[in-house]
Amino acid sequence: VLEQLTGFQLTRGVLCAMRRPRLPEPEEICAGARRIAVLDGIVDPTNVGAIFRSAVALGVDAVLVTPECCYPLHRRAARVSMGCVFQAPWAVIGERASDWPHPGVERLRKMGFKLKIHADEIVSLGGAELAGELHATSADHLLHASDAGIRAMADNGVVSTLLPTTAFCLKEPFARAREMIDAGCAVALATDFNPGSGFTFSVPLMIGLAVIYMKMSAEEAITALTLNGAAALDRADRIGSLEPGKQADLVILQYPSYKFLPYHTGVNIVETVIKKGKVVVR
Repeated sequence: VLEQLTGFQLTRGVLCAMRRPRLPEPEEICAGARRIAVLDGIVDPTNVGAIFRSAVALGVDAVLVTPECCYPLHRRAARVSMGCVFQAPWAVIGERASDWPHPGVERLRKMGFKLKIHADEIVSLGGAELAGELHATSADHLLHASDAGIRAMADNGVVSTLLPTTAFCLKEPFARAREMIDAGCAVALATDFNPGSGFTFSVPLMIGLAVIYMKMSAEEAITALTLNGAAALDRADRIGSLEPGKQADLVILQYPSYKFLPYHTGVNIVETVIKKGKVVVR
């Protein structure tokens, strides 16, 4: 009986018994939160534990799991998380599969949150279409976004955040930046620096890949890195371009033209960095 209850053999009988506290409601743990992560239908406990560990490391304020997601207190999830499932505030959003995504997203919007979606990285699962349907701020990755998904993002103002170094490191096809731009999508670029699929934060390499392999012009790549990147964070009114009233963030290059960014492939040609109007790197 004990083996059936715990999933492994116990040789000393019951070691302890504890009353599990009531899980809080999402509204309780999200009160005052700025960033939350939603785990949608992730059934592998190893992945759930790894996400909790990363969420704590990145300072995410709360984690919500959907009804079809593996329970975070699964022993494998708890072990992989290194105890972070006991550290990060978390709750289940909804009671049945039909409570997500539409009712759950509406519930989060009432709390003041906006939506970013990790979509269609490994296979096409309709993530880009869903991002458009839910009017997400951005959809990220999109290596395998469908034609219908690209149209949905363009029609609904979803920023398409593309991560060239991930495709490069995984030997996957690059996201279809040219088709997205021609369809009317605002494309942003980022590195996706992480220890699993792209252990590099090289912006010069990312620019080279975007221009050479993703058919973006130098101007499009710079816009994707700056103004559209700010839009993907819903901060384009404050940062991302040099305009009166915006934060003065800029770089000065060693070369006479911005076109050297993709031309001098993978090389850092920044001479000076100015942040909030002050020189921070010279």
